[in-house]
Amino acid sequence: MTARVGESAQVLRLECRADNLESKPCIPHDVMARLRTVLQDALPRSDGSSSRVYRVGNLEIDTGTVRVRLSGEVLPMTPAEFRLLVCMASSPGRAFTRAELLAAALPGSEARERVVDAHMGSARRKLEAGGGSGLLQTVRAVGYRLTGDG
Repeated sequence: MTARVGESAQVLRLECRADNLESKPCIPHDVMARLRTVLQDALPRSDGSSSRVYRVGNLEIDTGTVRVRLSGEVLPMTPAEFRLLVCMASSPGRAFTRAELLAAALPGSEARERVVDAHMGSARRKLEAGGGSGLLQTVRAVGYRLTGDG
């Protein structure tokens, strides 16, 4: 939701890849309907079709159960950290920019790209504490990559 209107709001919407950017003043019933739709799309379907398990080295990310396992042990992750890992696990070894990761972890957010650094630092500490040193790598002047090479 934004107080911005006009051309700048449209540019922001495109840059953030936001499908549901709402300008104020807004209609509360419309906002609630949009939220319900987004949440329903995010939930795993009963047939498991939206569930996917990514494996990168000894790291396993299950989108159906929303769990991260490292060498079989479950690691607690925040929703933003989980979405960051899912994004990077979709293309292991690829360097993602902070802007790409921000769009994946906090879609529609007006947060700055440096927020990604905070989430990545936290996720890295959790992975390293579980024995996953080297899984998350910083790519200087670009962003981050997830690799099973360590």
